[in-house]
Amino acid sequence: MGKRTTLKDIASTVGLSMATVSRALADHPDISADTKVRVRDAAQELSYIPNYRARYMRAKHSRLIALIIPEINSFFVPAMISGISHVVQQNDYSLIVFQSDNSIVQERRLVEYCTHLSTDGVLLVLSSETRNSRRCASSQSA
Repeated sequence: MGKRTTLKDIASTVGLSMATVSRALADHPDISADTKVRVRDAAQELSYIPNYRARYMRAKHSRLIALIIPEINSFFVPAMISGISHVVQQNDYSLIVFQSDNSIVQERRLVEYCTHLSTDGVLLVLSSETRNSRRCASSQSA
């Protein structure tokens, strides 16, 4: 896999500042239509893929909601996931689903992982090993 194309690469290609390139890709009203087209064409030609992690850092939110469930094979789980996904999408969020394999250890790892992903929220269906939900929540509030 080659080097990832950055805003700096696009800016260099089109002869504009990184700030202007960023605004053009974000469809900012202060950027002319011609400049937006030039920047988008260069981005496409260079196979630019936005860095969502950097975007999350700037925006202070990821628009991601995590769902951690003990197992997916239960008969009602697909319908539950579908319902949650529908509500999440209606509110302009994306849903990511994790399976804890009904393990409290994996459940805790996944909650921590979701924190590192900067999810905006975690929906947790407790494993059968989880006896004290306060302990799980308090480990994330520190």
